[in-house]
Amino acid sequence: NTKALGVLPEGTQASKFPADGSRVLYQEIDVTPGATYVLTYFSAFDITNFGDMTVSVLRPTTSNYAESKLEANILSSRTDTNIGRVKDVFKKHAITFEAETHEKVIIYASGSGDVVRLDAFAIVVKQ
Repeated sequence: NTKALGVLPEGTQASKFPADGSRVLYQEIDVTPGATYVLTYFSAFDITNFGDMTVSVLRPTTSNYAESKLEANILSSRTDTNIGRVKDVFKKHAITFEAETHEKVIIYASGSGDVVRLDAFAIVVKQ
């Protein structure tokens, strides 16, 4: 999804998720076992209907949508809604998670009800 320069937290393109929930984000990343990480990202809603967006960090053995909802597979998760939000204004979020014994984790996001945009994902080792 393209926006004018200066509207997005970074650059001119953000990931756009339709209100019908038909698009998800899936990204496997390398991590160091035993380390604690902070994942940050920005979200914005269209505010046309009630909507939510969940961003999760999952164990690497998670293999489908149903498994992504199981507590046993979730290292950390955050759900935001568009209640109290302003249309197309990006808000920064953070998720802290422990890598445990894993060398890889999955970043997974899905939403429903309203168009949502995500941008500028970053991850750092927590100091």
